[in-house]
Amino acid sequence: NVKAHDNGMVRKFVEDWEKNPRCFPLGNPDGGSITMGSSPRFPMYDNDFGWGKPLAVRSGKANKFDGKISAFPGRDGSGTVDLEVVLAPETMAGLENDAEFMVYASRQL
Repeated sequence: NVKAHDNGMVRKFVEDWEKNPRCFPLGNPDGGSITMGSSPRFPMYDNDFGWGKPLAVRSGKANKFDGKISAFPGRDGSGTVDLEVVLAPETMAGLENDAEFMVYASRQL
């Protein structure tokens, strides 16, 4: 839980990692995991290359795998969040056909 991540716990994690370093593997070999990442401090929608404010922000094609989710501050800047979700086609089709899920999702065109 979040409350348990105090100074002592974080320091212990770092000490343990220094004794036995390991890297998080990219990918989702078992299909049962998600990986969440973001860059909330970078004002992505402030980039204007002469065409006006971007309609949407994407992270490019590198390191894409089933179950990867990237979060960015929303375009309108009012506390919304844009999610870039990478899913297997059959998983995505299932979500798109889930009426309850789609109530909370909107398309950015």
